[in-house]
Amino acid sequence: MAAEKSWLLMTIETFWNCSRSVGVCHYEAVTALREEEAVEAVKAQTFDLAIVDLQLMQRDGIALMEELHLISPDLPVLILTAHGSIESAVEAMKRGAYGYVTKPFEFRDLLLQIERALENRRLASEITDCRVCWSTNTIF
Repeated sequence: MAAEKSWLLMTIETFWNCSRSVGVCHYEAVTALREEEAVEAVKAQTFDLAIVDLQLMQRDGIALMEELHLISPDLPVLILTAHGSIESAVEAMKRGAYGYVTKPFEFRDLLLQIERALENRRLASEITDCRVCWSTNTIF
């Protein structure tokens, strides 16, 4: 049985920077051309991970991440930026980013971040399922 593909949401600039690497790993990627499209996509579909640029057209990626978290609180978000600083990395992490990657980056480093975020989300989901089963005395 083939493993299920993970669904990634990416802003357009992120897609151009990452499409080569995510395609190789067989992730399903949805690209949002504008911030509003990213928000609507998360409302319409369950994503396993969002990859967002720090600098977007209408707002910063941290603000977009926070809006995505209002819709999907457990959605891990990786912030990518060519304009990184220690301050912005700390701010992103404090406000809920799973990770922060500065450009230029090695594709294998980005893939490692993606894999870790997806594994973390999978484990968190299993823990939640176990808690639900335990609280309802349901046997696996």
